[in-house]
Amino acid sequence: MRVREFQMSDFESVTSLWRNRRLPLGPLETRDALETMLGHDSNLFLVAEENNVVLAAVVGTWDGRRGYVCNLAVDPLFERMGIGTQLLREVERRLGARGARELALHVPRENVIAQEFFREQGFAPVPDQLLMVKRVRP
Repeated sequence: MRVREFQMSDFESVTSLWRNRRLPLGPLETRDALETMLGHDSNLFLVAEENNVVLAAVVGTWDGRRGYVCNLAVDPLFERMGIGTQLLREVERRLGARGARELALHVPRENVIAQEFFREQGFAPVPDQLLMVKRVRP
């Protein structure tokens, strides 16, 4: 298995993986949106592959002070093999190299398995905070 940067030729494999893992896909996961993101953070969107098959993916982003981890997903056939941990550590390393001293992520309340995984990786919920989002039209 090797970790490498996402390429647009991975789009169908990665979005299929995300749908399979029931990640909420929206306007930020379209082909156009991901191409735009690659113009800013191309080395933070990673995939794990073996024999040209995508096994896992993670998106990292950076706002100049805080790093964000998004859409980490591992193919169910390859869970509990350390692939998610390896991807997370690599995106953390890359974000840290950019200067991030804090990482944030969103986990659906009902996804207890993901919550446990991220707690094991050192993440903790932020008490008394609510995620709020506003869509911006181009």
